[in-house]
Amino acid sequence: MGAGHGQYNYLFPHFNAAYKEILKWLTRQNNQILIIEQSGEYALKPLEINEVVVAHVHNPYDRERTTFYLEYRKPIGFDKSYPVDNDQGILINWLYKPLVTRLLDMTPDDKDNWLKVALLPQKTFVDELSGITVQNLGTDPSKSELHFSIDINTSCIE
Repeated sequence: MGAGHGQYNYLFPHFNAAYKEILKWLTRQNNQILIIEQSGEYALKPLEINEVVVAHVHNPYDRERTTFYLEYRKPIGFDKSYPVDNDQGILINWLYKPLVTRLLDMTPDDKDNWLKVALLPQKTFVDELSGITVQNLGTDPSKSELHFSIDINTSCIE
């Protein structure tokens, strides 16, 4: 249920965004969850800050309803043991099926450091099946937030 697994679960010590929404620890009513169904530029605060901290992304035209949860984590508060390699990036959890998520590795070529899983600044994640593209635009330290863009391609969905 956390963002990690096995012997390294202590590095991602608490539930990921999907489970926090299911448990109602984060709610849409409190504007902590940003629902994204169209292309645009967006911003997230670190998960430990009680503002817009999670993006729930899906293509409304995708029959499979592929859903991704985007999180921005910093080594503060409960996340103090969070790996520094990831603190400028976006964690992307795929809602694989109801109540089951998968943390996607955004650096699969880095075989020596599998804990470095975040989508780092100026990097892009593309899911061709759902038509969703996520690009990390970088952080704004003055506001303690991370900016990203979403492109939802509706023409590739039948």
